[in-house]
Amino acid sequence: RFYGRSRIQISLEEADTAISALADDNSEIECNSSDEEEYENTNRSHNMSDQGDSEYDEIQDDEDREDSTVSSADECVASTSKSKKKKNTVTWTKRKYVPPDTSFTATDDNPEEPTEVESPFQYFSRYFPVEIFSQMSNYTNIYSVFKNGKSVNTNENEIRRLVALHIIMGIINYPRLRLYWAPQTQFNLVRDVGMSRNRFESLRNNLHITDVNKDKEEKDKLWKVRPIIQSFEKRCEELVTEENCCIDETIIPFKGQLSIKQYVRGKPNPW
Repeated sequence: RFYGRSRIQISLEEADTAISALADDNSEIECNSSDEEEYENTNRSHNMSDQGDSEYDEIQDDEDREDSTVSSADECVASTSKSKKKKNTVTWTKRKYVPPDTSFTATDDNPEEPTEVESPFQYFSRYFPVEIFSQMSNYTNIYSVFKNGKSVNTNENEIRRLVALHIIMGIINYPRLRLYWAPQTQFNLVRDVGMSRNRFESLRNNLHITDVNKDKEEKDKLWKVRPIIQSFEKRCEELVTEENCCIDETIIPFKGQLSIKQYVRGKPNPW
């Protein structure tokens, strides 16, 4: 230690001084005695500092032991929590396969051939009847009063035009909404609908198909459009079922925030 080395050097110097003092006179011895007292005081202070250092080291050792004990306890808790987690295992059982009944059970084997090809609007009306637009206009007025304190006073025909504009915008894509009404970029389909941009934005911001109910939101993630889905399913069930048919599905590109949205890697439109 540093203090130990300094004590050895001081004791040698004092020894030389004491020997030379004995050869000279008694006054030097008295001075040396005072030096010895100073040395003793210095030595005592060094011993106290050494004692303080040893006590500090002991405290640090105790704290280190406590930290190690706490860390080991945390590790034990973590290992215990991991051991409590049970892995979900799948148990396969061998059973005899019973094929389902796939026999054709439709009542009308020969559906009537259409006499003429219907217009796109007629096909659209089969899946979206008048009742849907009447319901949309009703709940849109209710929601506008709930949201703004004032009704937008829309009706069934205006909701039809609103839906028509959305279909047009889905086919002809502009980067900005205002371009559909700008004189330089507006086309006849939008102009013929007869709805201003401000009115379109007002109806779109308040559009509702069903009543606002938090209980429905907790049980059904598609509760806001459930009436349209039910109307579409009802019409599909009314179609004449043919014995030989081909069923396929397609993914609608959508990057909005929706919990049921799926990302299918490898598809042309994965979103």
